[in-house]
Amino acid sequence: MENNWLTIENIGQEVVLTKCSNEAKGEIVIPDGVTKIGYDAFKECYYDVTSVIIPNTVKYIGMYAFASTRLSNIVIPESVTHIDCCAFFRCQELTSVKIPESVTKIGYRAFYGCINLRTVDFPGGIVSIPEEAFKDCYNLQEISMPDSITSIGDNAFECCRELYSIRIPDKVSSIGDNAFCYCGRVDSIRIPKSVTSIGTGAFNGCEPNGIVVDDENPVYDSRNNCNAIIETKSNKLIAACGKTEIPSSVTCIVKSALFALPTRKIPAFIKNIENDNSKNWESEIDSAKKWEIEVLDFEGNIPETNNAFKGCEIEELRINVSRKLAKIPSDIDAAVRAARKGVGGRVVFAAPELCQEESEVPGYIKATMTKNDEIVDINTKYIVSVEPDEIERYHPLTGSIITCAANGVEGMFQIRVYESCDMVLQKIERSLSRLGQQVGGIAGLLDRIETLCKNNN
Repeated sequence: MENNWLTIENIGQEVVLTKCSNEAKGEIVIPDGVTKIGYDAFKECYYDVTSVIIPNTVKYIGMYAFASTRLSNIVIPESVTHIDCCAFFRCQELTSVKIPESVTKIGYRAFYGCINLRTVDFPGGIVSIPEEAFKDCYNLQEISMPDSITSIGDNAFECCRELYSIRIPDKVSSIGDNAFCYCGRVDSIRIPKSVTSIGTGAFNGCEPNGIVVDDENPVYDSRNNCNAIIETKSNKLIAACGKTEIPSSVTCIVKSALFALPTRKIPAFIKNIENDNSKNWESEIDSAKKWEIEVLDFEGNIPETNNAFKGCEIEELRINVSRKLAKIPSDIDAAVRAARKGVGGRVVFAAPELCQEESEVPGYIKATMTKNDEIVDINTKYIVSVEPDEIERYHPLTGSIITCAANGVEGMFQIRVYESCDMVLQKIERSLSRLGQQVGGIAGLLDRIETLCKNNN
């Protein structure tokens, strides 16, 4: 039978709305007695229908029932118990949804891509939020999840970029992969004691002010008020934020957590970087866009990386060991070479450390590259500055100010040396040309050092 623009059929014991005509416009009133809204029912009138009145007899809203329509308002009656997959897929003008308590099941991608949806009010009967249910709802600001929820599916709220409030109910036991991925405005994250499974990249791309795990959680913790989520048994840091401080008991960090840290500085006690294949939002939009890292700083040698930096670009790599001891994995090496549009990034090793013993060669300082590494003589013409007589005009790439005693006496002076003396000579000579009138070039600098040594004697 037909009712205005609607095709309604008796299928078994159900009265099903199977089609809405492409001539339909404005507000559509579904007649009483209809129990199901069928698959793709409003496919042909997606553009001109702006509102639908659903009667209290409807129990089921089918797959793609209202997909891609211009609905700006929808009232779901208390009779509905099941909203199937993609029922409101990409309803881009829908601004709010209130799901009644009668609904016990929501299907995969039910509200996917509703880019203007701002608020969602859940009923108390739903126990699971399925995969991608609200993915790409870019303007979703607030969700009210009932205490009945026990699981949050993969990508359930991915790219809800305006979402500022997340309250994970106390009965939730699992949070899926990328569940809240790129919810960039979330204010804070609290993991209740009930959560025993957190998927890969669940909070990747979030920028909360704090992360707290309930003290009674048996699987995860945020020890030492670190503002992170740590897998207790493995000491693996799986989620971080801009205020994270990595506890010294952590031995492993996953890629998505690493990229959430306030700086890309990896402590020496980290032994492994786990590749969780986390997403980069920019490369999702533009496949040519790499995951760019301005500075990647290892406070010790580089740990196992498990190909975590594949597809990245690293402009500057800092390793706090000598060139001889440094071990650079292939993925990091490729990321450095790819930086600056293929020109390549910069690799900086540790500055030399001064030795107690004196060099027997005039004009040289004896130093060791690191502990247990070879001892070398450094030509003083590679010294960038001598303090307190400030000669330096270049900020060093790496290393620290080194305090040394001339000939073992108490008088001290400081030198600062670049990590790669042979590569930086030209820079120093340019600097000395600017300072030539003060110190007379390299010879003058050596004379200044010799004078300091004699004065200290």
